[in-house]
Amino acid sequence: MEKECTYEAYEQPANMEQLAGMLDLLVKKGCSANSHFAQPVTRGEFTYATNGFMIIRVSKIDRFTSNPPFDIHKVAITPEHAGEWIDIPEYKTPEKVKCTSCHGIGFCQECHECDGEGIVFWNTDKHRYEAECAECYGEGYIPGGDKKCPYCDNGFAYENDWLPINIHGEKINTAILDKIKGLPGIKIFIPSAEDIISFKFDYGDGAIMCMRD
Repeated sequence: MEKECTYEAYEQPANMEQLAGMLDLLVKKGCSANSHFAQPVTRGEFTYATNGFMIIRVSKIDRFTSNPPFDIHKVAITPEHAGEWIDIPEYKTPEKVKCTSCHGIGFCQECHECDGEGIVFWNTDKHRYEAECAECYGEGYIPGGDKKCPYCDNGFAYENDWLPINIHGEKINTAILDKIKGLPGIKIFIPSAEDIISFKFDYGDGAIMCMRD
């Protein structure tokens, strides 16, 4: 079995800003604009990116200074049980369809109706109400502009975000694997522990949630 690579052993990329941009894009895919996961966060000496189904940890990146909404540093990332690091096996990726957020353009802009919140608010004499924005369908973005759409890759996305495959007895969402499989030096740790699979790459580590029956 391969000796576990501790986090301190990871090298740092020559271009930290490139890594920061990668984290920013990874975490926004699958997060609504008003989510508290919508950007990477820093705690202590580490910066974390999460969309609720996976988490990535790298050395502190100064541009991300917001406080995490929970004790993110307590999330179990480093495996403490017996197992092995393996390459992500080849798997069949389903075809993508035109993105409903940017209408296949690949670029979007902040919704002018809700100011990117995905929610609109209004008041009466006695009450305050909120509802999903009808202009952007709660996503916070509308087609057009020069901002890369956070919900797709060049205008196309999976019609169903929950696409399970079986890897060594673990059921994993291919939509999550697609987000990390291009990371340099990526490895996943098998078996899982409490439905969590750890992974590592050249510049950090992380964990993804397994799918349940």
